[in-house]
Amino acid sequence: MLNVDIQEIFRLKDEDHLVDEIVEIVLDTKKPAREQETDKRNMLIQDIENHGCSHALIIDSDEYYTKKSFDYAVQQIDEHDYEITYCQYVNYYHDYNHYLKYPFKDGMYVPFVTKTKYRHSFDCMDFNKPSDPTRRFVRPYDRIDTISGPDGSSKKIKHYTVDYHIFEWKEIKMHHLSWLRADIRKKLENWSSKLLFDNYEDLIDKAVCNFNGFDENSTNAEAIMLFNTPDNKVEVAKFPKQFIFPKEDFNTRVRPAKDYKKLLVLSMSANLPLFNHLEEVSNDTWRKINREKYPDVNAEFWTYTDAPIGKNTYVDMDKHIIYIKQDTYFQNKLNASYSKTIEAFFYLRDVLKLDYDYLVRTNNSTWINIPLLNEFLAYENDDSKIYAGRLISAFFSAFNIFAGGQLMIFPKRIVNILLKEAKSVTAAKQFERKIESYDDNMIGGKLNTRFIRINYPYRDAYHSLGTEYVTEKQFEPTDVDFSMVAYQIKTGDVTDDERMVYDTKKMLKLNKAWNDCDTDLETLRRQLIENHYDKTIDVIKQSKTEWFGVPDVERKHLREHAEMPREEAMKFLAEHQKKLGYTSGPYFE
Repeated sequence: MLNVDIQEIFRLKDEDHLVDEIVEIVLDTKKPAREQETDKRNMLIQDIENHGCSHALIIDSDEYYTKKSFDYAVQQIDEHDYEITYCQYVNYYHDYNHYLKYPFKDGMYVPFVTKTKYRHSFDCMDFNKPSDPTRRFVRPYDRIDTISGPDGSSKKIKHYTVDYHIFEWKEIKMHHLSWLRADIRKKLENWSSKLLFDNYEDLIDKAVCNFNGFDENSTNAEAIMLFNTPDNKVEVAKFPKQFIFPKEDFNTRVRPAKDYKKLLVLSMSANLPLFNHLEEVSNDTWRKINREKYPDVNAEFWTYTDAPIGKNTYVDMDKHIIYIKQDTYFQNKLNASYSKTIEAFFYLRDVLKLDYDYLVRTNNSTWINIPLLNEFLAYENDDSKIYAGRLISAFFSAFNIFAGGQLMIFPKRIVNILLKEAKSVTAAKQFERKIESYDDNMIGGKLNTRFIRINYPYRDAYHSLGTEYVTEKQFEPTDVDFSMVAYQIKTGDVTDDERMVYDTKKMLKLNKAWNDCDTDLETLRRQLIENHYDKTIDVIKQSKTEWFGVPDVERKHLREHAEMPREEAMKFLAEHQKKLGYTSGPYFE
């Protein structure tokens, strides 16, 4: 459970006084998720019974009853001594004026107030109407009768000693605010039934996109659901009027809370003197975190580079270096950066089995402000967002917007999606030989292809955190802005030996300036969001394939518009795509 959720739970008890008791439940995680959910409900009933209660209503936090109907139903239970009760419910979608029309003509049912001596059993058939299989009450029986059918078949039927009462729709109904969320993705990611669908990652992204783009004035629409319906769609209808008026605004209720993440920082290198030297400099500067000053940084640092020619992929566990077998197709090692990166990602997941929340892919030409990055991600709970030091936008490209290679920040979920799209290291090498571009460009292309396939607004998936380029051969970091997460130190138009000197000096000066900086991280985080977050896009040449056929005058025009504000760049992108006849952006397979 996230810190923000724990904070909200205790706030309900300590500030709002709406909760009397908070029960910590330990489940058997070896069981399937739905069975664990059933166990959790039964444990809650047991706790209620232990506290002397005669009846229980086990509900989820998004289930709502009106007071008038609730009071009436409880009165009926007392007067008639009902043992087990059920009622119907309606699922809300997006707001208080829309609901989901399920493909069950007789409606859906949910347990209501019931005596505490009864328990649920997963997939129990003692209630034979459409209902949640994690909360159907087990009913006692005294015998099993065998019933013969007209065709000679027979079936066994339990003779129950306790019946259940179903309240009519007009008496009471549960208003299930199932799709009213400030963060709908969070609900879907935690849905216990998602694993029943092989393509649940795509379904979740489609559902979120559909939800966020929903027209509240619509009288008839469709929602994408994790349900076994045609195309996973369910109709959305509008109520004739609004029936419930909760006091709390679900969009603004939850307060932000820090939830520090585990970072896996992965630096791409090449087995050459220049890059080996710069990798050592990175190890001696920004990777050395002051654990006393920044105790909340949980980061593990790894490098991936070229294995000696002729050697297969192997790992140095002590130095945290993955040596990737070289692809002899490319004479220039940097041209094989995509397949090298994909193989490193596969190796981290399938061989080393490293655990992390965010993978931070960088290189040894970049200085990273790890404490600030850690502080920023501590408030982030959306695992669909891809962050970059700087966003790149090749306007005449199949790839369009993607994360720049100096700092690519992927949630673990996105890494797994990327590896699924890449298919294998062999497929990555074949794809690389076809396109011939660098890994950041091609990773963006693979992810954007998926976004387009599922009709997801892929431009919204990427977010810039800000990177400064230190291009001068000599510089003094007197005006360094440490509310940026990264500085790229690469010196151009010099020999490798000269670059070793220049880039080393820059890295050391940047690191000293950071260590001397006494501004607190929370202040820097707010400045990052205000001044840099999502603000800029670079418009640069990416590869010969991308710029094929583009007139020189157009290329010059694009370069002149580098580092424009994000909104302006998006508009510029749309105009130029329209000019070329593109409506949603070209893509490749």
